[in-house]
Amino acid sequence: MEDNVGSQGWRDKLARTLAGRRFTVVCLGSPELGDDAAGILVAEELRRRGLDPVEAAVLLDAVGPLKRRRSEAVVVVDAVLAEAPPGTILVYDAESLDASSPLASTHRAPPSLLQRILGVPVYVAGIAVEARRLAPGPPSPRVRDAARKLAALLAGLSRAGR
Repeated sequence: MEDNVGSQGWRDKLARTLAGRRFTVVCLGSPELGDDAAGILVAEELRRRGLDPVEAAVLLDAVGPLKRRRSEAVVVVDAVLAEAPPGTILVYDAESLDASSPLASTHRAPPSLLQRILGVPVYVAGIAVEARRLAPGPPSPRVRDAARKLAALLAGLSRAGR
């Protein structure tokens, strides 16, 4: 998929797409299922940095809280199954993620649906995980590290867009 950006390019893509915009971060996942906690780890880190992300188990649970905010864009953070090493951060726009494997979706609700409902661009910042790590237990160190890096960038971009 040409629109996802791994390695260090994810920083540039998020900075370009979110520059100067007021955006809300939606963090998805389950804290009890190993690396599926990726989004929850980002939410915890954003709160430590004084931000207020929306936290949900699945994407459609975030619709109500998002409608109450006046965002110009939404960033959905979730664990993704992708052909990338665990802990790699991948950035997608809603349409490109919808066109990819259904395994990369955000819990069966396509991000483009959220984009249509809200009328603002939706981006997905996925943290690559392995299927075998989506089981009861703690998240892996690679996913924890990726969550810290992603939260740090999002916090900086959020302050710049206020």
